[in-house]
Amino acid sequence: GGCCKNGACVNPATATDCGLGGTACTTCSATQADRCRMNGTCGCGSNAPCPTGQRCQGGTCVCDATSCTSGCCAAGTCTATSPTACGAPGAACAACGSNADTCASGQCRCGSNPACGAGLVCQGGNCVCNATSCPGGCCVGGATPACLGPASQTSTACGAAGSSCGACDTVRADRCVNGACSCGPGGAMCASGQQCVGGICQCNATSCPSGCCDASNQCQAGNTNTVCGTGGASCASCMGQTCVGQACQGCNSTTCSSGCCSGPTCTTPSVGQCGTNGAACFACDATRSDSCMGGNCRCGGAAQCAAGQRCVGSTCVCDQVSCPSGCCMGGACVAPPTAGRCGVDGGTCMNCNTTSSNVCRADGSCGCGSGAACSTGQRCSGTMCVCDAMSCPSGCCEGSVCQPGNTLAACGVGGGACTNCDGNFASQCVTGQCRCGASAECGLGQGCRGMVPATATCVCDGTTNCDGCCANDFCNDGTSDYACGRNGNPCQDCTPNGQVCLSSVCRN
Repeated sequence: GGCCKNGACVNPATATDCGLGGTACTTCSATQADRCRMNGTCGCGSNAPCPTGQRCQGGTCVCDATSCTSGCCAAGTCTATSPTACGAPGAACAACGSNADTCASGQCRCGSNPACGAGLVCQGGNCVCNATSCPGGCCVGGATPACLGPASQTSTACGAAGSSCGACDTVRADRCVNGACSCGPGGAMCASGQQCVGGICQCNATSCPSGCCDASNQCQAGNTNTVCGTGGASCASCMGQTCVGQACQGCNSTTCSSGCCSGPTCTTPSVGQCGTNGAACFACDATRSDSCMGGNCRCGGAAQCAAGQRCVGSTCVCDQVSCPSGCCMGGACVAPPTAGRCGVDGGTCMNCNTTSSNVCRADGSCGCGSGAACSTGQRCSGTMCVCDAMSCPSGCCEGSVCQPGNTLAACGVGGGACTNCDGNFASQCVTGQCRCGASAECGLGQGCRGMVPATATCVCDGTTNCDGCCANDFCNDGTSDYACGRNGNPCQDCTPNGQVCLSSVCRN
């Protein structure tokens, strides 16, 4: 019932002298066990001794700073520290999260530095700010990156969704609203050519130094007769004068009644500078015009050529040069071409056959859907060529192909499906019907015979597969007393001899 120590029996056994059945006493670990169990083994309470990293306290294995000096405790187990299980010796383990990538001395760290702060994420041992860590603000870089939320942003550090904070254009904005540069609290900055003054967008000499400000407070280039000016001044309308160097100057309808104004200069009208009555000169399209008359571009004495034409020898023509993507009809360019007017490269338009085509293809040819035009005996239906009663009225259809319908191999009429006539029963196809000579095709047990198809006739004999007997070139079943026989032989009348037909043979 006990164990032996120095020649003496220790009974009952204890944690310092543990054993059973007279075995040598052993001493239990003071930290992993607190008693000797009834089976003579050390234990913590009624259980086995505690494993490494735990100690026995009050009959229960626990993980604490005493038993777990180089790790942290996860669910009562001493665990080696890592970014996913970090803590002081014997303390509860905790995951560091995205702001750290190491666990050192029981503390989460990013590389050799402390764990990253709010709005930052640890990448490669460094704290960084990006769209993942800073979805609601902008990122300030440098040695100490930071995430600036909307409330912390200013016109000098503004941005959204993890973008880099940037300085706003101080001319067009005076604050940052919800991550966007803004003039005033409205959330938008001034347009180009405007300045933000006291939260209001204005056009002035600062924002529009090389143009003028129109009535809607917008900066204009200031180089047209109706909007002329510079230095951020109010735009002026030259009222019959010309805006030259962003200032109204003297070429007008009074000083240049028979010409046009090219800046301050009155110019004699030409193709390159056309106009009259002091209006601003403009350039004619030299392809479609060869002169300027009455302030209008013209070809010869007529109006300027239409789009798709060109002026050649004072005449408007349509050709490959002027109409490369269409066809010419009556001197006009048709582009894009259609099935009714089809062609390309300035050729003469043609009218596609509406039965066989429904489109004009890119190469200028008529087509059905994406394919070529349908063949004779077909018609274009939707995007496909089909054979039917409309396209093949006097023949028959073999799939989508129209056949004449007058042969044994393809017999038919009215665009129906072709029939293959059996040469044993027919000699020709007439008006879409299989026939033997001038009669209908032969019946069972008959054969169509004759050297000339038109004069062939139906016969019954031993070669026509008549199982019964033949009478008047018709095959009978050969079981009647009046028509008895088989194998295509002539029928016999059994009655004159008082016989009957049994098994196709006259018998008594």
